[in-house]
Amino acid sequence: MTAVGCVAALTAGAVACGTEQQLSPGKQLSNAFDTMGKQHSLSVEMGFDAAPDQLVALTKGGDEPMPPAMAKALSKLKVTFSAESKKALADSEEGDVTGSLMKVSGAEGDLVEGRFVGDNVYYRVDVKAFAKMTGSPAPSKEELHAKLPKGLEFVDKVLDGQWVKVNTKELKKVAEKQSEAKGGKKPSAEPTLSEKTQKKILDEIKGVVKNEVTVKDGGKRDGADHVVATAPFRTVLKSVFDKLRPFADEMSPGGAANMPKEKDFKDIPNTKVSVDFALKKGKLSAASVDLAPLAEKAKVKGEVPLRMTFGDGDAKVTAPENATAVDPEKMIAGMMSMAANARGTVGGGGAHGANSSLYTG
Repeated sequence: MTAVGCVAALTAGAVACGTEQQLSPGKQLSNAFDTMGKQHSLSVEMGFDAAPDQLVALTKGGDEPMPPAMAKALSKLKVTFSAESKKALADSEEGDVTGSLMKVSGAEGDLVEGRFVGDNVYYRVDVKAFAKMTGSPAPSKEELHAKLPKGLEFVDKVLDGQWVKVNTKELKKVAEKQSEAKGGKKPSAEPTLSEKTQKKILDEIKGVVKNEVTVKDGGKRDGADHVVATAPFRTVLKSVFDKLRPFADEMSPGGAANMPKEKDFKDIPNTKVSVDFALKKGKLSAASVDLAPLAEKAKVKGEVPLRMTFGDGDAKVTAPENATAVDPEKMIAGMMSMAANARGTVGGGGAHGANSSLYTG
């Protein structure tokens, strides 16, 4: 999924830097992304359009081929994201977003869903559907209660597929209070990129795209104009990270340490990969990438498309009814107790030592 989003974003930001031959389709694509940025809401759905045996074949050249059961589940998996903002999406910051949704669905229906509305985050999980999909039995409430510390009783609701909600402002206050009580400092605000830095990053990425990505007319199919962007996979990926590296700590705390190293790109194939963008009435409606060329050491029959479809996000993200409110203080205490229990077990404290700390903290 990263391949589609990565190349899409890169191409959208830099197609105007292409050659005269690329200019017309590149301008089409650039205008389509500009139109998307002016919207106040958006929805995206991602999923494979491939058979399970194709997904297994895709990974056969690696150290750990994908198990058939996982491939079967993955072939039916759909990830849906939607967001709405008070401002145009291109100009929106965190405080402008009024609602967002992330949902993962499979052959058994919706598996997990999260919504952000106002100050609350809502979650639900269909544990039975997960169990059926993976072929593993779902844990009973009794089994969970024997393992979970106090403060996490709301997991009962999760097991029943019900909604739970957490107030993000209250959760932040409790986390800060816990940190200060232990002699720690108040968590610093997340770093934000200045407009000057953002422009520098965009200029650097434009340079990568200008040198490595080719954009051409893909013709007309199914009522849509198609634009195809092609690039050597490893070269573009490594080049982008190299350009982002100087700004990593500004993008996130400790970002430089988390950036991939030179050796991490060694086993990534440098096969040329193409992203096919579909435009209807000047708007981006879909994008797809065939992953089969990335299987350099395996034989894959046919294409293995990963597809994204784009919508205007007209359906408003609303708070679900009858969600059970989770006490942030109890939840954090329970999670800290669980972490302490895990450390005790890993550290060789034995079953007695681990169990004795289960309900403390």
